[in-house]
Amino acid sequence: LSYSGEGNPSVDDVNTVMKMAEATHNEGKKLRFWASPDKPEVWQFLLDSHVDLVNTDSLPKFKNYMAKRKN
Repeated sequence: LSYSGEGNPSVDDVNTVMKMAEATHNEGKKLRFWASPDKPEVWQFLLDSHVDLVNTDSLPKFKNYMAKRKN
């Protein structure tokens, strides 16, 4: 995953994450990425791509983001 939260994610990143999510869910597992940037743009991309767990060092910031997020 190369998306840093600047601009839009590449088509390759979108396709890769969506395929990984589908394959992982087909195995009955949850998908989580480590070391992704702590930015709302990245969180949105991951959640919109059906990633199950978002790893963050900024829990208060992520909590506020999730409280405001529209599903």
